[in-house]
Amino acid sequence: MDIYENFNRMAKSHVATIKDCEILTDEIVKSARTFISNAFKWDSGAYRPVSDVLHKRLLDEIYKAEYEIEYDKRYQQPTNTNSYEYGNEIAHREASRLANEFIDGLECESIDYLYNILKGYRQ
Repeated sequence: MDIYENFNRMAKSHVATIKDCEILTDEIVKSARTFISNAFKWDSGAYRPVSDVLHKRLLDEIYKAEYEIEYDKRYQQPTNTNSYEYGNEIAHREASRLANEFIDGLECESIDYLYNILKGYRQ
């Protein structure tokens, strides 16, 4: 079997794993990074879809974590006399805006850097 065909086959497997997993574990990220490195060394373009999917997934996970933190800062528990529905709607918009601003600053960062940020949220 041609090595480039093998790279393309493995790339599809990595892409499916990254997209379908519930939690991005150290093993999944390490395996994908190793694959990206090896495919790049062999001058195979198969690394690109894996790199793109992993980068996007990391950004999505960081967005969710940042959103939760910002929303929790602003959320108001409903009481018997006030539902705080409008205030929590504002909390949602503000948390979304701040998380988007944070993600916009990370768009061009490396996978290693993004994964380190994500691990910081998990601790």
